Parts: sequence; structure tokens; C-alpha cells
Amino acid sequence: MTPERRSYWRLMRLFIRRFPRLFGAFTAGARLGIEGEKYLPPLSTSMVVLYGSPETLEYTDRLCWIGYFPEGDFSIYVDKKTDRIEWTKQGRII
Repeated sequence: MTPERRSYWRLMRLFIRRFPRLFGAFTAGARLGIEGEKYLPPLSTSMVVLYGSPETLEYTDRLCWIGYFPEGDFSIYVDKKTDRIEWTKQGRII
């Protein structure tokens, strides 16, 4: 196993231990179960590692950020004032 793959799986194990609800709910195809969590590191960094860089959707404004993670196929709504995740939805919000 290459050092890059080894460090990837090490990070995955740490992420799964830290956020078991998130990983379990997502693999079941349900909501992610992270509503109310703050979208700040280490959560935001772990999500980018697992699901790739999010696309900012056109509905984003100065009050909220709406992103789509194409590799995970889910959308996320974050309140910019509190940095809290208000909701997550499976698929892209049109």
C-alpha cells in the first residue's frame, strides 16, 4: 500500500470514529444526521476529503451557504451567521 493510500485510510478511520452517525446515515441513503453541527474544521475538512470539493449553488447569499457535494450526491445548507448546518438533502437542490 502506498503512503498516500495509508494516510487516506487513517483519516477515514479517524473520521468514522469521530462522526459515526454521519457515516452510518449516509451509507444507508438517509439524511446525513449532522444538522445542528458547526460546519468548521475538522468536520468541514473531513467532508471535503470524503466527498470532494463542494460546488456553491446559485441560491447562496450573504445569510446562507448552499453547497453540493457531487461525489457524495448530497446538498447542504449552512447558516453563515452561526456556521451551523441547518439541513442536508440527498441529491442536488435545483
